[in-house]
Amino acid sequence: MFRLTIILILLSVYTEQASGGSIFLYNQVRHGILMKVHCKSGDSDMGWHVRKYGGNYGFDFKDHILDKTLYWCNVWSGPNFSRNASFVAYEDKKVYPIYVACYIHVRHGSLMKVHCKSKDNDMGWHVRKYGGVYGFDFSDNIFGTTLFWCNIWQGPHLEHFQVIVAFESRQYPHDLNAWIRWSVRGDGIYQSINGATWKFKYHWDNKL
Repeated sequence: MFRLTIILILLSVYTEQASGGSIFLYNQVRHGILMKVHCKSGDSDMGWHVRKYGGNYGFDFKDHILDKTLYWCNVWSGPNFSRNASFVAYEDKKVYPIYVACYIHVRHGSLMKVHCKSKDNDMGWHVRKYGGVYGFDFSDNIFGTTLFWCNIWQGPHLEHFQVIVAFESRQYPHDLNAWIRWSVRGDGIYQSINGATWKFKYHWDNKL
């Protein structure tokens, strides 16, 4: 069994205009096993990085002037990078406490197309290959009535379709800092909230 230890070091730096920090990820699996890392925010893509056992990858950042900074990372390890974990590496929760992500876990050669909307916001159209992820963050409105739904297509020719309720305020405590993940798979769509076990939620093509 392979163990991937991820250590996040947040070094707060305060100035009159902005704060920021540093994030470091360490490969402490075992000799001969590599770690591959890809971290992103809404505005910055930190690129792909591979480290040997004992190595580390880190980067510095500045908080957004509106305090809405969020970085998430995808990490692979194990033989042929067969083990994967995705997580929020840093989030300034003052403005954007809720994060929704859609992962494609179908099979190689399949695509995922996603279009998410609320009453007031259209998040646009996004296409991802196998292993990819699309995510967005937002803040619940003061009335606790936020609702986001997503149209999702998957398959080699995007032949399967389903609409999902990606987030609805009444399902969660109003002050919850939620991390909601959706896994797009061949047999349907699964949900995980704040790192909990995946639970089946939707069949494809509106099947019961």
